[in-house]
Amino acid sequence: MAGDIFQLGNASWKILQVNAGMVRVEDAHGQPPGIPFWLGEGPARTAELSSAVSELRIEVEQLLAASNDEERLTVWFVTETGIPENAARQLSTYFTASFKALGVIHHKSIS
Repeated sequence: MAGDIFQLGNASWKILQVNAGMVRVEDAHGQPPGIPFWLGEGPARTAELSSAVSELRIEVEQLLAASNDEERLTVWFVTETGIPENAARQLSTYFTASFKALGVIHHKSIS
């Protein structure tokens, strides 16, 4: 918005005017820029989706606690979700490393 100051490279700039496809600025002479803020691009996920994500993470934690086997987890992802093997392998690597480092897979408890 007009009057806002932003940082670009090592210089600060003051917005003078915003038009369709064009923003006019001037040197802000070292004035500190504002902190950017924006709202999310879409609505938050539903309670049902959040619950499903938590359930998935609980299952992953249980599988890793039982075997700590990345390859077994990869096969499980492919079988249970139908995702491609490369995607399953990436998820398995991520979750296995997290589990090894933390001893748990974070999830929100389901009431």
